[in-house]
Amino acid sequence: MIFMSKKRYEKLFWFYLTPANIFSGFLSGFLVGIVIGMLWINKWLVLFFLLLTLLVSAVLFLWGNNLKIVFLFFLSGGLLLGLWRTEIALKEMNGWLEGKYNGPARIIKMSEEKNDYQRVYFEIKNIKSGEGFQQIKKEIVVAFVPLGVKYQYGKVYNLECQLKNPENKYPKFNYRRFLASKKVYQICQRAKVSERNNQPTDNFFLTLKIKFYQTAFWFSQMVAGKIDQLFTMPESGYLAGLLLGGDSRLPTEVAESFRRTGTTHTVAVSGTNIAIVVVFLSELGFLIGFSRKQLFYLVSLGVIFFVVMIGMPASAVRAGITGVLIFYALQIGRQANSLRLMIFVAGLMVFYSPFLILYDVGFQLSFSALLGIILFYDFLAEKFNCQKDFLGIKSILAMTISAQVGVLGILMYTFNGVSIISLIANSLILPFIPFMMFGGAVSLVVSYFSMGLAQLIALPVQFVLHSEILAIHYLAQPSWAMLEFENFSIWLALVYYSILGGVFIYLKK
Repeated sequence: MIFMSKKRYEKLFWFYLTPANIFSGFLSGFLVGIVIGMLWINKWLVLFFLLLTLLVSAVLFLWGNNLKIVFLFFLSGGLLLGLWRTEIALKEMNGWLEGKYNGPARIIKMSEEKNDYQRVYFEIKNIKSGEGFQQIKKEIVVAFVPLGVKYQYGKVYNLECQLKNPENKYPKFNYRRFLASKKVYQICQRAKVSERNNQPTDNFFLTLKIKFYQTAFWFSQMVAGKIDQLFTMPESGYLAGLLLGGDSRLPTEVAESFRRTGTTHTVAVSGTNIAIVVVFLSELGFLIGFSRKQLFYLVSLGVIFFVVMIGMPASAVRAGITGVLIFYALQIGRQANSLRLMIFVAGLMVFYSPFLILYDVGFQLSFSALLGIILFYDFLAEKFNCQKDFLGIKSILAMTISAQVGVLGILMYTFNGVSIISLIANSLILPFIPFMMFGGAVSLVVSYFSMGLAQLIALPVQFVLHSEILAIHYLAQPSWAMLEFENFSIWLALVYYSILGGVFIYLKK
């Protein structure tokens, strides 16, 4: 920068200081403040300098009304807000009483089934202490119970267990803060769950929320059951992942093949799933005769229902909020800026749960993949000449490379490895995913009218699902398919993203 003329420097940076970009700077400062707050224990020195910067920038703004000073003021304010929000989150996590619990507990989230157990989330009343006070507050705890028993969302059970703070057993995985990102602060060990006769009388809004969630979960289970009727395993698990998200329904060896080929993202809910919901509901509402305002409410409610139905993973929440905001922008005739929209959605989610940004890998992968696409897809699409693109292969390659560039540092640090075969595997399977999703959805709808016709429609879908799983299995076999590292440090990941940022700035110039 020191070799640039003043005119060119201002053209590169300050020219873009619109109110929207200044607000994005505020949100970026907030996200950076969260990271500083989580990693740096002693924050008082940072707070002092930030307060000083706020004071000086406020005085200079009143003196000269300069956009540079406005940007500096809002950036500092965002950093301060991030540090403050981190302090609140850390206080919420700490100070819960450990010991035996025996009392009422309400199911607060959808149960998560694994190979030999299920995670059940309960809301209980526990003692919270800190800085000379003690009070009884509501707390969410997680219990690990055997498979086979179905627990009803919103219902109050009697829970007997030993409350314990989570322990961090792995250097790269802070289990306690990962659970805190889900607002879960303690583990319920040796849990015994029994029926409770007297159910509390809930207020109208809580009853409405419970009914909405119960309907969404019931619909999810019904769809999964229909998929199992129409398709055999592991094809049914793959289709369920495509439509409902998650690889928990896949057999262990199949899930491992997906991981080794870098195709696990295909069974994670993304913008594609949300786009299908938005397009379907908007077309349905248009045919019924809804106004634009009514159409927006219909689409928003449908997206919320879908995100709740699949258990609200971070990737689905991100895609859902983004989808609703883009649809709103289209409704009012505005063009959405992808980067600003991504920063806004990240700010919303991290304000709700600050631990997401550093301790939820799903959140990190979702946003880093999106960031890679936003920053690099256009450049690659131009280089690949994607305007002349048979079957969309070039576009898929450009999209895959952009997303992989975005997530590479996180993958290498978190999982100590990266798939070498990813580009080939994604190029082979991604062109057929729309057909599998559309064909699977049509067979599900038809099954409510004619099971025989639905099974006929499902036959070609079953064949393509089987072929893709087979291809992924063979691609995962070579020992060189996955490049693994013994220890990839956080500093190497930071160096990677610093270089990536430099490459983007160079391409932008």
